[in-house]
Amino acid sequence: MEKREPLFKEEHFLEVVNYFTKNINETIQDVSEHLEEYKMSNVYYSLYCDNCDLFNAKYSAGYPIPKLKENAEQAIIRLIENLEHPEHDKFYLDELEDYLKLLQLLSFGVLFNLDKVIIKKLVKLFEADDKKAEDALLDKLVLSVLPDRKQGNILQHPKAYQSLSDAINATKEEQPKLMQKFLKGWYKSMRKCGWHDVHLGVGKDGFPGYWCWEAAMVTLLYDMDDSSYHDMPFYPKDMVDYARQHKQ
Repeated sequence: MEKREPLFKEEHFLEVVNYFTKNINETIQDVSEHLEEYKMSNVYYSLYCDNCDLFNAKYSAGYPIPKLKENAEQAIIRLIENLEHPEHDKFYLDELEDYLKLLQLLSFGVLFNLDKVIIKKLVKLFEADDKKAEDALLDKLVLSVLPDRKQGNILQHPKAYQSLSDAINATKEEQPKLMQKFLKGWYKSMRKCGWHDVHLGVGKDGFPGYWCWEAAMVTLLYDMDDSSYHDMPFYPKDMVDYARQHKQ
């Protein structure tokens, strides 16, 4: 097993994997024994977050890609359970961190070719409370599950995602340069997110790694030549290589 995330040693990520694995198992066990003590919407959201972190930590540590699939599925399922609950969390596309949550789960679905019915359900529930939901990039990315979706021309977060949107609409020759531009600016553009720079602060012990899953999703969906950005920071190249080999 070869570590993928350069910022910390392999031992760190193995410890993070163990932590989130234990946390998930203990939460499920404790809820089953003391159901009446829990607010289930909070439980579902916690399990969603832990599975996302476990997914990232496993990838960072160098786990084989198939070992990540269960956490990808569980992250999606647990957030759907949260969204179906009467006291569910609310998400808004004009909030960057909320927007990124949806992009990451869409990426998991695309990269592992998960059930499109589940992905469609996720998108519809995620947007249910957002009456202003409109985003040109998202409109294109969900066409495979929502083919009748109206296509808009407004980007909710142009500073972060204009170059990714441009790459989708560009010629094959232009796409790699735009993807390089997107990846080069991706981390800086996420500075408003709560996890930004977590590896430098008090939360560094639980740092699972930084990965731009949406770059992987777009590369796969639009069959882009990633040779020029294959080794750029934050680009999960092993995931893309695996997804290409198993694309149906």
